[in-house]
Parts: sequence; structure tokens; C-alpha cells
Amino acid sequence: MRRACAVALVTMAAMMASLPAMAGTLEACRAAQAGNATQCVQAARKAAQAELATAESARRAALRARIAANSGADKGTAMAFDRTVRAHQLYRQAECDLQRRLARNTADADLAEAACEADLSRERIGALREAAQPATPAAAPAAPN
Repeated sequence: MRRACAVALVTMAAMMASLPAMAGTLEACRAAQAGNATQCVQAARKAAQAELATAESARRAALRARIAANSGADKGTAMAFDRTVRAHQLYRQAECDLQRRLARNTADADLAEAACEADLSRERIGALREAAQPATPAAAPAAPN
């Protein structure tokens, strides 16, 4: 059973990567799982939540290591990051509640909320990974002739 779920998640991730940027979890799951999009959406939501927790933990650890290595660093940086985590949780909750309410009285109400959570979690994961990358210096402008 676990192997089947893992295979389904890998297949879904591959399909989602190949879909247009605007297509989200719900659309990808409908395309991948014609008859059972519910399981696909719930699996995507669970996987995104686990990956988000890992990304947040890694970012928090990196910030704390940076603070420890640089004695002049602001000690409140880790707490500020924790506030961004909470703010994102509140945003995701409100936005996905809106999506559920917009889909009210349809079969997709619960799916819309779960897919929204997966999509917004993935967006946050991308932002955390991007923030963790060391800044690359901008290319020097060409000297005028």
C-alpha cells in the first residue's frame, strides 16, 4: 500500500511539473486520477505539509547557525522567522477557507480546500528554498565605450 502511494505521488509530481504553471493540485489530480481525484488531492496535501515542515525546520536551523556564527547578528531573527511561519499558516487557512466557500454546494468543496492547502504549501516551500540560496552577485554592467 505504501509503495502504491509513493508511486502515485511520484507520478502526480511528474504530471504536475508538466502541466501549465496555472494548473494546481486539483486539476493535476483530475488529469492523473480520472476516477479518484480525492485520494490524489489528499496525498498531495499530506506530502506538501510534510515537505513544508521540513523546509521550515531547515530554514530555522540555518538562521540559528548564522546567528551563532556571526556574533553581531540580530538575535531576534529566528523569532521573526517564526512569525512568518505563523503568518503563512493564517494566510493559508483563510485563503483555503475562501476556496472551500467558493466551491460550496459542489462536490469539490472539500477538495478545493485541500488542493489549496497543497498549492500554497508548495509555494511557501519554493520561497523558503529560494531564501536559503546564497545571494549571487549581479553581473557587473558593461563598461561604456
